[in-house]
Parts: sequence; C-alpha cells; structure tokens
Amino acid sequence: MKRPLALGLIVLAAVSALVIPTYGYLSSLNRYIIAQEQEKPYLGLRPRGWPPRCLPRLEVSDDFKERALSIAMGDNDVKRLLDEGYNVTIVKPIIRAVVQGNGEVTLRATGALLVLRKNASGLANVEVDIEAGRVARIIILSRTVIQKSS
Repeated sequence: MKRPLALGLIVLAAVSALVIPTYGYLSSLNRYIIAQEQEKPYLGLRPRGWPPRCLPRLEVSDDFKERALSIAMGDNDVKRLLDEGYNVTIVKPIIRAVVQGNGEVTLRATGALLVLRKNASGLANVEVDIEAGRVARIIILSRTVIQKSS
C-alpha cells in the first residue's frame, strides 16, 4: 500500500514541477503579447480575424511590380501621397479566378494592391487595375494621437 502511494506522490511532484513553471511562463508571455499589440495598433483595412483576400504565399515577379508601380506613379493622387512622405511597402496581386464550362479554373492577376505607409501615422491602399492601366481606388487611413498629461 505504501509503495503505490509513494509512486503516486512522486508522479504528482514531477507533473507539478513541469506544469507550474510552464503555466507561469505562458501567462507572462500572453501579457507581453497584449502589451505589444497596444503599443503597435493595427492599421489594416479588414477587422481582425477575417481571412485575407489574396492567395497565400504568391511570389510576385519584378515585372509585375514594376508595371503596377509605373501605373500608380502616373496618378496625381499617388504622387501627392509619395510627396507627403508615404512609402510603398507591399505590392500584392489581385487574383481573379474563372471557372470554365468544362470545370477548368484559370487564375489571372487583374490588378495589384499597393500598400503605402507613412511612419506610424498613416496607411494608404492603392488599387491598380492592370488590365485598364489606371488606379481604380485609393483608401487612406490616418491616425492622430493626442497625448495629454494627467
């Protein structure tokens, strides 16, 4: 009777030695991640938790990037944003999938989404229609923080 009880206590002590430090580490890590999120707020256009619209892990060629950038640079509003201090950070393709009558699916990059950032205060998304050779839409988000001493 004493042997199973002693073995049970040893197993309980070993499990406790692993669980308690792990729980403490994970809970402190969780607080760190929340603090990081508060310091760098999300400036994206879609609410958190929504899936991305683009296909994941697409490699964009330099030719496609150059074509999208040259079309965007031809627009006066994009030039104004660049003059104000925005920088092009991301060029993503906008993919169109067409299902044919026989069931074949063809993918085609019909446009591009350019992400422009200005420090931590602004974000602009520029939608470029590659087929038409024009800028279709510009969405500008800005953030103003007024720090007041208490």
